[in-house]
Amino acid sequence: FGPQLPYVGQIRVPRKETSDLEVVIGGFIAGSFVELSLALMLHPLDTLKTRLQRGSQAMQPANSDIYLQRLFDGLAPVLATVPALSTFWAVKDVVRRQLIRSVQPLIPLAVLSDILATSIAAACGEAAYIAVKTPGQVLKTQQQVAAVDEEAGAPEARPEDLWKASLRSFPMLATVDVPQVGIRTGLFVALHDSNLYTGPGSEILLFTVASAAAAFVCTPLDVARTQLLLSRQGLEALPATLVSIGEREGFEGLTAGWLPRLLWNGVIVGSVLGLCRLQYEDARTLVLVEVFDRIQETIQPYFAQF
Repeated sequence: FGPQLPYVGQIRVPRKETSDLEVVIGGFIAGSFVELSLALMLHPLDTLKTRLQRGSQAMQPANSDIYLQRLFDGLAPVLATVPALSTFWAVKDVVRRQLIRSVQPLIPLAVLSDILATSIAAACGEAAYIAVKTPGQVLKTQQQVAAVDEEAGAPEARPEDLWKASLRSFPMLATVDVPQVGIRTGLFVALHDSNLYTGPGSEILLFTVASAAAAFVCTPLDVARTQLLLSRQGLEALPATLVSIGEREGFEGLTAGWLPRLLWNGVIVGSVLGLCRLQYEDARTLVLVEVFDRIQETIQPYFAQF
């Protein structure tokens, strides 16, 4: 505890050092709370984006209104993997801490070392996050397009072992998603450290700009990912799928669903994650300081007796 202040009382001073284990646990708990909003708020836009990316080779429904119906299809697998979102934060914090310690002595410019460490940490965290959420992504994608396939009269897909599908899909999901996270994080850190804008809400604005730019640049990869998940193909088919989409549908096909994706994975995710980023730091501090310190204060007297 800190000093006793007039009108305020005794203030609580956060510990200056926390172990890696405490950072992981604190990040996991805090991330579980702040990230739940993403699954609940953004699923309809994700469903619309996925349906638009089915490709011209898929059977098209006579009633285009079906694209805007049953927008919460596939939500259950997403909610089941929400804890994976907190894994991203927990891994990112520890990796970033270790990377900064290793990189800073090697790179004279603090800005460059910060960008490198943060980008690698975010990519490692995203890889861990994707590994946990892959089964949910496979089920979610199939359920999101089911309504459109039914309306179009497409034959029902045969059942497939989820474990095998997840093992096949993980390398492809990681290859497609990790570059976007790396671009978004690196661009945000570069914009943040450049001090281009330091006014009110600067972090949220800069994170949103970085998120929107990364989402648009990586849209062709996302289109290919959707079609690979639906056609039950793996990473080895990614180059051929991109070429096939480009030859068959051109630029329009490679950027299918770009608007809901830009809104979903760019502007909204950017602003929400920007807010979550701020709220997460407060929530993690609360867990580290209040919860862990309270536990330590409670059990310390018992250990002191021995």
